[in-house]
Order: sequence, then structure tokens, then C-alpha cells
Amino acid sequence: MKSLFDKTELAGMRLKNRFIRSATYDGFADKNGHMTKRLYEIYEDLAKGGVGTIITGMTFVSDLENVYPGQAGIYDDTFINEYQNFTEMVHQYNANIIMQLACVGSQVS
Repeated sequence: MKSLFDKTELAGMRLKNRFIRSATYDGFADKNGHMTKRLYEIYEDLAKGGVGTIITGMTFVSDLENVYPGQAGIYDDTFINEYQNFTEMVHQYNANIIMQLACVGSQVS
């Protein structure tokens, strides 16, 4: 019988267990969408605590679409190093990370 703790695979991605943290609003990025110490801590706690796969909160892809305070962004090359560090940090706990990308388009005022 399958359990929540069994390893499995999803679309070619190996999962250490069946615990998946859904995308939720975190609200701890800085005003330009960059990662903060608090945001790293949240995801590290999830990975360290045993969540096998983590889906990030909504991440905006255009500097014109920072809709919610504290929303993470990834709209230019200044984000590369912090997201590399972020990914490596999550992977050190054998967890997967999936980024939820958002383009709100016409919903931006």
C-alpha cells in the first residue's frame, strides 16, 4: 500500500515523499521582489521539516507587475544568484522546488 512517505515520481521529477506545499502568498520579499532572510528561512524550514516538494508563492515576471506587498519577483538578471542559492538550499534537504510564475497582465492598474 502506498503511503505519504513513499518515494514517487511526477512528470520525471523524483519526489522523496508525497508531501507537497502548495503555492501560497508569503509576503516577505523586499519592495523590489528580492529574497529576504525571512523568506529563505520559511522555505528552509519547510525543506528541513520534511516537505518533499515546495511550490513557491506567486512570483512576478515583470517589474511593472509587483501587485502585492512582499511578493517575490524574477524579472531581470539581478535575481540569478539569490535564486541559485535558494534552490541549492532547498536541494540540500533533498526537497524539490517549483516556482509559481505570474503575469497578471490586464489585472494591473
